[in-house]
Amino acid sequence: MALQLYNTRVRKKAEFEPLHPPNVGMYVCGPTVYHFAHIGNMRSYTTGDLVRRVLEYKKFKVTHVMNITDVGHLHADADDTEDKMEKAAREEKKSPLQIAEFYTAAFLSDMKKIRNKEPAVLCKATDHIPDMIKLIQTLEKKGFVYLTKNGVYFDTQKFSKYGQFARMDLNQLKGVREDVTRDPEKKHPGDFRLWQLNQPHHILQWESPWGKGYPGWHIECSAMSMKYLGTSFDIHTGGIDNIFPHHQNEIAQSEGATGKPFVQYWVHTAHVLVNNQKMSKSLRNIYTFNDLEKKGFDALDYRFLLLTAHYRSELNFTWESLEGAQKTRKNWNEFIKRLQKYSGKGEKGKNAEVKEWIQESKEKIESFLDDDLNTPLVLAELSAFSRKINDSMSKNELSKMDARKVLDFLQSVNEVLAVFDFSQEGEAIPAHMIARAKEREAARKGKDWKKADALRKEIEAEGYLIMDTKDGFEITPKN
Repeated sequence: MALQLYNTRVRKKAEFEPLHPPNVGMYVCGPTVYHFAHIGNMRSYTTGDLVRRVLEYKKFKVTHVMNITDVGHLHADADDTEDKMEKAAREEKKSPLQIAEFYTAAFLSDMKKIRNKEPAVLCKATDHIPDMIKLIQTLEKKGFVYLTKNGVYFDTQKFSKYGQFARMDLNQLKGVREDVTRDPEKKHPGDFRLWQLNQPHHILQWESPWGKGYPGWHIECSAMSMKYLGTSFDIHTGGIDNIFPHHQNEIAQSEGATGKPFVQYWVHTAHVLVNNQKMSKSLRNIYTFNDLEKKGFDALDYRFLLLTAHYRSELNFTWESLEGAQKTRKNWNEFIKRLQKYSGKGEKGKNAEVKEWIQESKEKIESFLDDDLNTPLVLAELSAFSRKINDSMSKNELSKMDARKVLDFLQSVNEVLAVFDFSQEGEAIPAHMIARAKEREAARKGKDWKKADALRKEIEAEGYLIMDTKDGFEITPKN
């Protein structure tokens, strides 16, 4: 079965067909680094990681790009309001640069904790101001922009498809809320700012053809995504709240500038609720990984919890649900340790069902992942699989080779899920060491004794011992 992804652009699941197979260009909407990322933010980034892992599991070559917004993101939806970076700098008595550096480092630390893969390109808005200016100039030449004393605006009435992506009628669009400041010179309430002017107290500003100022939020992502992935690319991910106005505006300005389709597949993640309520400062229910760790939880417990719900379904976070995820993940890690320590009393090859179980489970899991990344069904299948293996181990029906095959299978699934631990007694055998040991075993089976001996010496030189057994090999640290 081919991979099916729910594509927001067409509001249905569609078979994934990249523009330039096997290469895939994917842009993930990153953070505005004015504060710590909370668990709701992290769900969106983890969905992007899941998409990437599934694609790589299917042997696609993914160029993963993520932005860091470190300037130009207005607070709320007003036309004249304080930039989030500026606000954080004022409150914490630091410079915007210090704020950006501190919270970028914190974000990358959180990404590592939850095992989200590092993007191939992590691009900061402040490093790409010339690219944004150039894109705005292109839009200006094509008649999509106009100038007021407060900024350069995108004229939404000039883009005939404006509102189609978000399923909104431009004639009914009111723009900013009634209780916030409007720019009286705007032609239409839905017009959005590409370049901010007339902000003399703003610290971070750049010279431009229209005057000194700084970029709007939306132009950043268009400029940076197209710089690294081209005018048309495969996948764009983000939270469901980004559909409008952010992603609608990205489409308008990108396609307005190039005249080409911007993104093929849009993947959006649903919200995380806390005790069935929206996260908000007033309710004091916004949690970060630091908050989870203070209560004895690991970021991977939260990752496991995320996998129990489909990414397009709202996830209700409670401490009880996180505790349940922690317990289940712990049980899985104990199961893995049991497999690693299994004595192998069963006769080699006697339990032929194990191979069938692995193949059957593999096929089911791949079909669930192909069906719009259905991780809840993947976890359910893994649970059924583990019960069969546990039962066979309890009856001493597995050989040590059977146990190794099960471990290899679980490790391959974990390349996608990234929630299980395969360390033994606190020390994991590095993947490249295991690969080298397997290469040596293949050399031995092929009677290439010279190569096998050379690989053994390489393994020992890196601090590991390898022992040949009737079922294959065992590799352990020297000390």
